[in-house]
Amino acid sequence: MTNSADDHPFADGFLSDSVREVRGEVHNRYPSHVELARSTNRRAVALQHELQIHVDRLEEALGAALFTRTLAFTQSSVLLLEHGMPVQARTLLRAGLESLFQLAALAKDPKIAPSLLASHDADRRTLADRIRRWREPALRGSIDSRLSEADLTAMSAGTGKPINIYELAKLAEMEDWYLTIYTLLSFAAHSKVSDLDRHVVVGDDGEPIEFQNEPVTSGQASMWAWEVEVQLAAMRSVAAVFSLEVQELEALSKRLVDLPERGDEA
Repeated sequence: MTNSADDHPFADGFLSDSVREVRGEVHNRYPSHVELARSTNRRAVALQHELQIHVDRLEEALGAALFTRTLAFTQSSVLLLEHGMPVQARTLLRAGLESLFQLAALAKDPKIAPSLLASHDADRRTLADRIRRWREPALRGSIDSRLSEADLTAMSAGTGKPINIYELAKLAEMEDWYLTIYTLLSFAAHSKVSDLDRHVVVGDDGEPIEFQNEPVTSGQASMWAWEVEVQLAAMRSVAAVFSLEVQELEALSKRLVDLPERGDEA
């Protein structure tokens, strides 16, 4: 908080040593959520190592990579929740959804694999365009010694189209996910004013009295549930890409439905 003394346990904000103790508090506050998240993640990681990729099938290579990326983002989101950083956890879970939408679309239509791969062309074109717009002399000098104009021209030559996350969500039959959870998580990712109030502490009269930059353990239940839901969807999608039967998913889904709406169980 803005008026913290040097001896405050969170005097260094999230870099304080005291942050390490928050994990236990979070686990005690959301025992069912944490246990389900760990069980789901354990199954997801096991599935990742079960995938047998055929090098001549682009959809399998992309599917495995997108699945792995989705897991990495969901796991990162959990690490932030455990350290009392729900706003930042929302941003990473949103990134995980972008990977999931691509994976789920690929599961519905493996023929889109070449267009997903070709989207790299669009990224290269964007990068080349922005490099050419650099004006600061030192910045220009740092790149001129590494990339020639011919290199930038080559980067601009690809014809692949950029990824449209909304269209992929529709193809994946996850349009409602895009219009709900993805939209809600986007407020945190883009630092919208509607999300900035999470850093404000108000007094009894409802007026702001200070700003906080320290762990928050309340109100995490929905984030734990969403993280589990994203991993379950990712497992279903990658299983479809690889034509696998994945055990335990229905049981995990049932446990998700049965989670308490609030985490204050302990």
